[in-house]
Amino acid sequence: MKLTPNDIEVLIHYHVSGPESHPRSSVPAVRESIKMFLLLDMLEADENSFRTTPKGDAMVRALCNTPEPKMAYIDSHGNVL
Repeated sequence: MKLTPNDIEVLIHYHVSGPESHPRSSVPAVRESIKMFLLLDMLEADENSFRTTPKGDAMVRALCNTPEPKMAYIDSHGNVL
């Protein structure tokens, strides 16, 4: 799954802020992210707002556990120099 920075921000918002409405909830990109996470069972409706499901909580933990990228130089044979 590929996520945009907007997708990640929306998921983290509902993970941290719970049912508090997203500040840009009227923006089409935010609405599309919410729709996607509902279909993926990472968000669930909570009256007039949303909150993360256990699957959404796990996704946030996975994002937070992503290791720092490392830079490498690779030769034409795929060997790290």
